[in-house]
Amino acid sequence: MTAAGLRHYPAPVPTPAPRADLPQLAVAVLRWYDRGHRDLPWRRNADPWGVLVSEIMLQQTTVAAVVPYYERFLARWPGAGELAECDDDELRAAWAGLGYYRRAGLLKRAAQHVTRHGMPADRDGLLELPGVGPYTAAAVASIALGQDVAVVDGNVERVLCRLHGLELDPRKAAGKRALHAAAEALLARERPGDFNQALMELGATVCRPRSPRCAECPLRAGCTAHASGEPERWPPPAPRPAWRDVTRVALLASRRGRVLLVRRKQAPNEGFLELPGRALSEQEREACGLDGETAAPDRRSGTVPSASASRSLAEHLLRHLAEAHGLCASGLSALRPHRHVITRHRILVLPFAAEQLSGRPRGGASFVDLTQTVTPTTTATRRMLARALPPTDLDTP
Repeated sequence: MTAAGLRHYPAPVPTPAPRADLPQLAVAVLRWYDRGHRDLPWRRNADPWGVLVSEIMLQQTTVAAVVPYYERFLARWPGAGELAECDDDELRAAWAGLGYYRRAGLLKRAAQHVTRHGMPADRDGLLELPGVGPYTAAAVASIALGQDVAVVDGNVERVLCRLHGLELDPRKAAGKRALHAAAEALLARERPGDFNQALMELGATVCRPRSPRCAECPLRAGCTAHASGEPERWPPPAPRPAWRDVTRVALLASRRGRVLLVRRKQAPNEGFLELPGRALSEQEREACGLDGETAAPDRRSGTVPSASASRSLAEHLLRHLAEAHGLCASGLSALRPHRHVITRHRILVLPFAAEQLSGRPRGGASFVDLTQTVTPTTTATRRMLARALPPTDLDTP
């Protein structure tokens, strides 16, 4: 066969060799967990719906951030039936600040499915719920339903890579298969829910990415990484994804105590209210004298743009207000910039105040009474309003 006709196969992914000590290691993990673990509200009652809510909230979000949201959420909507009929804006407002807002809508759709068909009784049934993937289905199935299935999150991936000395990429399909096989081999099947939570707890509190506390680890006697003396070598570091810089101009204005806001029509934050404005193209940003460094999330810098840059930015904002919302503004003045980060996007918002504003808002914009209305505002909008309110009231000239 010629070189051109040769088939190229990917290098095999190393899988953990069979080990006789896995049952003893599983027992050690459960004993460690039973001696003391974090008191988290979703662990106090393994109600399937409550566990599902917690797992949806915990997707891409830290435990510390989720706890207060979880408690308030279930106090407001204790079960699937209540959530299935909730007002969308009230749901968005309750979720505001937790991030990844699409989860809230998917959770409501899951509640509607459960209300119509009942709570699924196993992992396969859970996979039919909107917003529920293999990880979430396995977690709920094991923790709330007692099904003996392994759960592999980022913390568990790290524990297993170090335990077996695995050199693989957990993000790739072959790596995921190897890690799931390792997790299934280690699973304590008589207590699957507790064991899965124990392994996640171990990764979060002991087998940390940096400075792991190996002396406290119940797996240290059989851990390849600990024996090497360099546990931080595992898992191999993932390449850093590229950042994208985004610069937006926005108007902060009020009229008779009502703040001008517009409802987002696309992700991220679809359905949430924010200050009216738009993102600048790279060419527009450069023409205004703003380079790529401007959008870096450096909160130490709070200076407003230069006078010449402010004039150019104001022109972009004025055109947008007229074309998108039917508003005519004058006397714009730059306010303190706001910087935040959303899923690898470094966002710089350059807000302006106006001396006068005329016209009837359209295109999704309206004046909203923040004290009387459920307002699901984005985190960036809430912070800018908190810093700038009360903005100058603008009456139609």
